[in-house]
This record gives sequence, C-alpha cells and structure tokens, in this order.
Amino acid sequence: MKSILLTTAVAALAFSTGYLVNPQKQLPDTSLADREATDDAHAAARQQAPLNIELPDTFRALAAQYPGLAENHLELNRVLYGMTLELVESDPATAASLLDQFTDENARLGAQELVLAIWSEQDPANALKWLAQRQLLYGKEQYEGYYAYALSSLAMLDPEQAVVHFHTLEPGSPARRGIIEGITQGWGQSDPQAGFAWLEQIQDLPDVDDQLLNEAYTQLMMGYMHLDRDAAAATIAQLDSSRLRAELVRPLVLKYAETGFEDAVNFINSLEDPLAQRYAAAQFVEVEGPNHPSQMIDFAINNMDLDSGDQTFLRHAFMTLTMTDTDEAMAHYQQLTGASRNAAMEAIAYSVWQMKGPNGVELWIESLPDRADRDDGYAALALHAADNPDRIFASLAQISDPSKKVTTLESIVTQVAPNQLFDIKKLLPDTNLEPQQTEAISAIINERITNEYGALLVPPSV
Repeated sequence: MKSILLTTAVAALAFSTGYLVNPQKQLPDTSLADREATDDAHAAARQQAPLNIELPDTFRALAAQYPGLAENHLELNRVLYGMTLELVESDPATAASLLDQFTDENARLGAQELVLAIWSEQDPANALKWLAQRQLLYGKEQYEGYYAYALSSLAMLDPEQAVVHFHTLEPGSPARRGIIEGITQGWGQSDPQAGFAWLEQIQDLPDVDDQLLNEAYTQLMMGYMHLDRDAAAATIAQLDSSRLRAELVRPLVLKYAETGFEDAVNFINSLEDPLAQRYAAAQFVEVEGPNHPSQMIDFAINNMDLDSGDQTFLRHAFMTLTMTDTDEAMAHYQQLTGASRNAAMEAIAYSVWQMKGPNGVELWIESLPDRADRDDGYAALALHAADNPDRIFASLAQISDPSKKVTTLESIVTQVAPNQLFDIKKLLPDTNLEPQQTEAISAIINERITNEYGALLVPPSV
C-alpha cells in the first residue's frame, strides 16, 4: 500500500506539470478537433459504465479506504494515474483498463500515451489489438498516429507480421509510408534477404517513390552491415543505382575502419564504381582523419583529387599532425601542389601560431630553408590576420614572389568582413604592386563595397 500511495503522490505532480511519456520515443501530436472528439467519446463511455471494469485489488483497497473516491474527481484521477504508473511496466493490459475511468481528460491522455508507449515496446501485437477495439473513441488523425506508433514497434520485432498490416493501410498515408522504414529496419537486423525481396515486391506501387525506396534500402543496409559487412558490400555492388551505391558505402566504410585502417583502405580500393569509391574515401578521411592524421594524409594524397575538392579535411589533418610533429607535417606538405599545398601551409602556420604565438610563428617561417615555402608561410599568416589590416600588409611585405602576393591579396579582399575593405584600400599603395595589379584589386574592393553597402544613398568615398 505504501508503494501505491507514494506513486500516487508522484503522479499528482506529474500530471499537474505535464503528463509523463516515454522520453525515447515521442507519440504524435493530435489536433484540437481530434482531442475534443476523443473527450466526448470517453465521457459517453463513462456515463454508460462508471467504474464498471475489472480493477486491480490494490485499487479496490484504496476505494474501500476512501469511500468518497468516485465522487472526488481530483483524487480519483490522482489515484488512477498512480495506479497506471505502478502497473504499466509489469501489466500494461491492466493499466490500459483504467483509462476510461479518468474524469480529467488531460490526465487520461497522459496515462494513455504512457501505456501505449510501454505496451508497444513490450507487446506491440496486443497493443495494436487494443487500439483497434478502441478505434471509435479517437478522431481519425489521432487513431492513425497511435496506430502507426504501435506498428513501428511491431515492425522492429516481427517485420513479417507488420507487412500484413502494411497492406491494410491507405496507400499514400503517413502511417503506410512510415511503416516501410520500420519494416526494413526490422528485417535488416534479422533477415536482410527477406527485406530485399519485399522491397522488390513494393517498388512499383504508386505510393512508393524513389526517395522512399532509397531510404528503405538505406535502413535495410544499415542493419545488414552490422550482421555481415562483406555480404552487405556484395549486395550493394549489385544495386542498379550508382547514386544509391555511393550513399550506402559511406556508413559501410566506417564498419571496415572499426577493425583497422588497412581494412578500410582495402575496401575502398575494392570498389569498382568510381562514384562509390569517391564517396567512401571522403567519408573515411572526414571521420577517421583526426584519429590517424599522418596515415590519412598519405591515403588522401594517393587516392583523392585534393585540389578540386573541399580542403576542410586536409586542414584539420595538418593542424592535428602539426601539434604532435611539425616536421612530419612539413614532409607531407612537400608532397602537395596547388590549392592543397596552400591549404596545408595555412593549417601548419595556424597551428604553429597557436603553439608559439605571432612572433614564434614568424621565427619558424624564417627558419624554412626554401624561399617559396617562406612565401607560402607569410601568405598563410596574411590570411589568418584578415581582421587586422596592418598585420595583413606586414605579412604581405615579406612575400618575395609578386604573383604570390597578388593571389594572396585577391583571396583576402574577397573574404574579409566588409568593414575591413576601406582600410585595405588605403593601404594598397604600400604593397608596391604594378599599377595594373593595384587597379585590379581596387576593382574587386569597389565592387564589394557597392554590393554590400548598396543601401546607402551615397556610397562611402573610396
């Protein structure tokens, strides 16, 4: 009895501040019209049979102890909610039998969603039967939302039985579309081949579009690759869609990476589809790069077109490696050309700056034996100092190659904040560029000022 009363006290607080539901799996919201229709249905049900259900002995004991319980609606709802909390984990069917006796509809709704959430997880088949018996008590939208919720749990436990329900749902309905994901997840964890066979059966249905089908294949493969990654890889290779193959190898390459760097590299190299290979390599370096910076840079140099793609990975890998071994980072830098070389130096210089400060990074740059490397280093410093025009031009002054100085300045004036443009324009003569080069950079600055300060009636004097 003590346990029940304690639970009841907790329940009172629970439904005074918002009723408890399963935090891991949110039940669908329902419309006001649906809720009002449901409230009316439950009120009618109570008038026809007030407290005329099989109640647990503990509830009968409380009713005997408090003779006026049925008339005291606030206390009645508190006790009922406490009983629901007490019973739902061990006996959701009995907990469900209490729902129609609530007189407070918000309390009843909170208890109902709690019962449905837990019952659906434990025994979705019987939860669905219970819902079907109560269909007339709900509005259409509310019932379909609850039904889809319970059905998704059934699909995870028994996808074959969920398929039977799938074919009874209205084509194109949210419940029918949603259950496809649950079914493929369930089969992915138990019988992927049955899942593939089912997707082939439904792929030509009018309400199964390409996007839905691709999402279903993805869900199925996510489960399959946890069961047998090699079999999953072989199945992916047989898919007709190159784009789908490319999407599916992204999580799969990480499964291979779990057993070692070389396993992932060998898997990538085994892919015959160029698009799939490119996607797998990009996913591999993005996720695993921070864990193996030196190895990953070598892999990227040998397997990827670094100059034409996003340099984010390369910067992160070089920053990580520089912090532990600057000399090794510079050795990798020497292997690069073009945009990837610039990105690498930007990352190395930034990391050295972080470790040694602005004076320390300048000393490090001056220690580099090759003049071109020193130019790259000062160009990187100028880019990092984009919010300080004086430091920008101090770094530019150290660059010996005029073309390098021009390309660096062009990058800066296209990237800096608009409020820096005016100071940069004033300092341009200090760069000692050729007149036509100064004019070209001034034109970029003027265009940005015109575009980004267009709201002014009179643009700032430049």
